[in-house]
Amino acid sequence: MKRLTPALILLLLLLNLNACSPFIVVGGVAGLGASVAVDRRSPDKIVEDEAIEIQATDFIYRNEDFGKKVHITVTSYNGTTLVAGEAPNESSKKFILDYVNRLKNVTQVVDAVEIKTAVPFSERSNDTWLTTKVKSKLMANKGLVTHTKVVTSEGNVYLMGIVNNNEAEEILKIVNDVSGINKVTALFEPYKDTQLDESITATARSGKREEKKQQAATELEEEDIIDVQPYTLPAPIQLSDDE
Repeated sequence: MKRLTPALILLLLLLNLNACSPFIVVGGVAGLGASVAVDRRSPDKIVEDEAIEIQATDFIYRNEDFGKKVHITVTSYNGTTLVAGEAPNESSKKFILDYVNRLKNVTQVVDAVEIKTAVPFSERSNDTWLTTKVKSKLMANKGLVTHTKVVTSEGNVYLMGIVNNNEAEEILKIVNDVSGINKVTALFEPYKDTQLDESITATARSGKREEKKQQAATELEEEDIIDVQPYTLPAPIQLSDDE
């Protein structure tokens, strides 16, 4: 059985990362990724996630035993890897999940595979439409789409991304109002705004310094222990001709 070579994987990564269209549909399950420019993952993590998806998909659909009987999509975000779709039996499902779990840089595998016949194309088109609706809603609300990856499988929506608590609550509120969704599952990772934290800390420290200065000045005035006199430069020395 043939495998993708490292060179081909790298080429596919570059093509995928630089694709003009933001829509990515693998195996009929709709996934729409966040823009690389505003992605909160490191560049290395983005490439690692892409490699996980390519290797897993290649393995699944090139397998002679079940490659034509399954409908599986693999989506990785910061090492968290969602495996969704349909498999004909439990043994095929376990074989796929075990393989994905062993891939390099996979930190955890989320099982969203159902034991059933692969869904028809009409249902897959509906998943694509639901993903588009969710993304449109998030785009219209403070640009939350930039930090969220949406995957839809059989009407079930999975949300992936690195977000803070306020963003997570807002995203879930918006998505839950989208009609046609069976279930929403959040696979978010917590985001800490380092720059904001540093700004707040610096402001607090600056405020404390000013407070201490004012306190010290007040104490000096009250105790009157220092008589401050203005400091002036001495007049320049003039030498006579005799000297």
